[in-house]
Amino acid sequence: MRTFWVIWLLCVCLGSARAGAEQDSIFNLANQQYAGAHFEKAFQLYDGLVREGVEDAALYYNYANTCLQLDKTADAVAYLEKALQLSPGDQQIRNNLLYARKQLGIGDQQSAGLLAELRSFRYLNVVAILFAWATLILSVVALFVARYPSRRRWWIAAVFTGILAITFVWQSYIQFKEKYIQHYAIARQEIIMYAEPALLSDEVYDILAGQKVDILDQEGSWLYVKTEKNRTGWIHQSGVIRR
Repeated sequence: MRTFWVIWLLCVCLGSARAGAEQDSIFNLANQQYAGAHFEKAFQLYDGLVREGVEDAALYYNYANTCLQLDKTADAVAYLEKALQLSPGDQQIRNNLLYARKQLGIGDQQSAGLLAELRSFRYLNVVAILFAWATLILSVVALFVARYPSRRRWWIAAVFTGILAITFVWQSYIQFKEKYIQHYAIARQEIIMYAEPALLSDEVYDILAGQKVDILDQEGSWLYVKTEKNRTGWIHQSGVIRR
C-alpha cells in the first residue's frame, strides 16, 4: 500500500513539473513573438496561459503590454492591477499602470515612488504590528525599571499606549481587508451603474473603461460595487474583468 502512494506521489510531481515546463516554454515563445512585433500571436499565447489559471506578475505584465499594443487598454489596466497585486514594489508595473489609466482618461489614482510604498496598506499593516509590539515591550520594561513613586504613572501610560496600539492595528487590519482581501473588478468598456440589479431600474452612474470598482456583493449575474469616487450601485458582470 505504501508503495502505491509513493508511486502516485511521484507521478503527481512529474506531472506538475511537466506542466510547469510546458507553461514556461509557451511563455518564452510568447515573449519572442512580442519581441518580433507579432502582437496578435503573442496575445493568443499569453491569453492561453491566463485562461489556464497561471498567476504570475511577469505574465500579467507582458500580457498587459501586449493588450496596450492591440488597443485593449482597459484589459491592460486590469492585468497591470493584477501584476501590481503580486509585485507591489515593481515601479515599472506601476508606471505602466499610470500610463494606461491616463490613456483612458480616468486620472492618476496611484502615486509613484517610495511614498506610494509607504502608503501601501500591505506595508502599513506590518508597521502597525511592529509598532504594537514595540509599544508593549517598552511599556513593560518601563514599568519594572521605574521607581515606585512614578510606577503608577508608567502603568497609566502603558495602558493608554496599549489601547492606542490596539486601535491602530485594528484600523490597519480593516483597511488591509478592504484593499486586498475584498475582490475588485475593472470595467472592460464604459458600463452603466443601476440603482437595482435590473436593466429597467434607474441609471445612477457611468463607469469609464478601465476604472476599478470594489465588489461589495453579488446577486446572480449582477455585482454591487463601489467606484473609486465612492459611488455605489449595481452593474452586470459581463462588462468587467474580475480579479
